[in-house]
Amino acid sequence: MVGLNDDTLGGTLKAGIAQFLAIELTRGNSRDSRALTRYLPWLYNPPSAVQQGPREFIDCVGHIRLLSWILLGALNHLSLLGGATSFVCQPIPQEASCHIADHIQVVLLGFQNSQR
Repeated sequence: MVGLNDDTLGGTLKAGIAQFLAIELTRGNSRDSRALTRYLPWLYNPPSAVQQGPREFIDCVGHIRLLSWILLGALNHLSLLGGATSFVCQPIPQEASCHIADHIQVVLLGFQNSQR
């Protein structure tokens, strides 16, 4: 690997793990559409912005960080292969975008409320 040193080792390792996780989620979704509901049950049940407490806010921030990490793994997979394979790594289905937006909205409202 080009440029692998003490400063880049952690990032490279995290990117590799994220890529592996994204590929496994993609494969699990193609075989069994329940893979996301099994591993990420909170994705299809976003918390209500009205009943938001400090714990729910922290959970939502953690969920968005995890989703970002998984999606970066999928992008890493795509960039390393450069379209050399017919396997498309899409760990989060397009239908989940509304639920992801709900989680982001809860996070943004939480930041707004903490600024008051």
